Amino acid sequence: MKFTHVYNTVIGYHMPRTVTLLIALATLSGTAVAESLSIADREQAIYTAIINHGGQGDVSMVVLAGNTTGDPAAITEQTHADAVVADLEVPHETLRDWQQRNRRISPIEYSLNVNASYQLMDRKTHRDLFKGGEPEAGWQAFFNRYPGAPGLLRVSHAGFDHSLTHALVYAEFQCGAECGSGRLIHLETDGANTWSVRGSALVWIVD
Repeated sequence: MKFTHVYNTVIGYHMPRTVTLLIALATLSGTAVAESLSIADREQAIYTAIINHGGQGDVSMVVLAGNTTGDPAAITEQTHADAVVADLEVPHETLRDWQQRNRRISPIEYSLNVNASYQLMDRKTHRDLFKGGEPEAGWQAFFNRYPGAPGLLRVSHAGFDHSLTHALVYAEFQCGAECGSGRLIHLETDGANTWSVRGSALVWIVD
């Protein structure tokens, strides 16, 4: 109803009562759908948004690690994480939720609606490709197995604020023995489980 009031005020047009009622019902329906979504539903949409956001251009294939990153303490120190979250304007409780949810490593089993083709790489495949202890040979084997892929993407579980409208995700991109970076990404939703990247901060980079 608040949206309807603003629209009428700005446009200067008095909506028929039937149209106003339909908008109100649609708003209530959207709210009910958002409240019924599970964390898995939200995380699936978030991973899709991250891959589509980062895969713009000539990327024809995305290879995603089949398990989450886990261990937030190893990703970034607490003081650094606090500073990054402040810079990204992420609600403070989002960081705490992200740290809590990433105490475990979990398989990624979602079907993602991404612009490029994608494949999940399980731990066994990763071990087989890099088992020789020579990173250069391992990466050559990787690119032979996944032609067209620029590298390997790994993501964490998402952490959320109390309203479930802001999310924090760690994404790590590895592209060779001496090529890679990790970022903390702030996403925001429009309330209908469509997420967009609001900002990101570099945590580490291989140069």
